[in-house]
Amino acid sequence: MKKGFTFIEIIVVLSIIAILMALLLPYMPRIFQQSEKATLNDLAMIKKAIVGDPTMIGKKSRTSFGYMGDMGTLPASLMDLMVQGTLPGYVYNPTLKAGAGWRGPYLQSPKGTTGQFNPDAYGNAYMYDTTQYVSTDTGGLVIAKIVSPGPDLTANTSDD
Repeated sequence: MKKGFTFIEIIVVLSIIAILMALLLPYMPRIFQQSEKATLNDLAMIKKAIVGDPTMIGKKSRTSFGYMGDMGTLPASLMDLMVQGTLPGYVYNPTLKAGAGWRGPYLQSPKGTTGQFNPDAYGNAYMYDTTQYVSTDTGGLVIAKIVSPGPDLTANTSDD
């Protein structure tokens, strides 16, 4: 008795795979759009954690200043938005009517974890860099950048 597959069996299996692919193909762009939207939402949330949310108003004044407003500087890493570590705690000076120091967490870790950052919708870690440069698009000074490597899973490409 021979072991293995007949030519007919192979053709049938390949045909089934081809039919399934043809059925799934129209949905692929939607899947990528959902991933892109989720990643853009995450990037907007990280931005608010760093610079605050100017739409949060209490008693006719802004109440959300983010990490930068509380600490007076950019975070050294995205982990500084979730874990205080050795950063000084928030202290309010009633004489100056001002406060400074870490008042986080500015971002929440995924459930069941501590100090871990969510990956983007493609499973990559966000890349955060505080190296300053002048933007070739706008001519303005960029003091920090947060990027998702995107669907090709490679940094510094057109889909980031």
